[in-house]
Amino acid sequence: MKFHPDTTYYFGVRAMKTVDGKDYYSDWNYFSHKTPDEAPGSTAPQKPSAPENVRTIATGENKAAITWDSVPEATGYQIRMYKDSAYKEVIGQYSFKQTFFNGINSVEGETYHYGIRAVKSVGGQEIYSDWVHFSYTFKKGSSDDLNIQEKH
Repeated sequence: MKFHPDTTYYFGVRAMKTVDGKDYYSDWNYFSHKTPDEAPGSTAPQKPSAPENVRTIATGENKAAITWDSVPEATGYQIRMYKDSAYKEVIGQYSFKQTFFNGINSVEGETYHYGIRAVKSVGGQEIYSDWVHFSYTFKKGSSDDLNIQEKH
């Protein structure tokens, strides 16, 4: 339900309890709520920009890191690991304040699938950028520019 500014809404609520298969109800309690006026020219907070220039770096024998450029309005970042390139089944999720994800255990020749998005906190609420999905194949001693597959 979408609430509109400067509008009064009326509600009724009552409790229900089932005992031995029979439903018992309390009396109705009625109340109203008026939504606040919307300030002239106010708009919903803008979502942050999506991270850019995502790169992978081999950092050790079987370790990798993901780095990206800082998003100026971001207060943090989320990274998801996915089962495959369909980017549907999440197998891990992490939150960071920094612009790198370090120490990823990797196997030579294996392909890994990730998503990253920026997070911005506004008035105690988190607002998210679009996801940037990408895949990479681990190669020892390599640093790869990633082809960004999609933003959504």
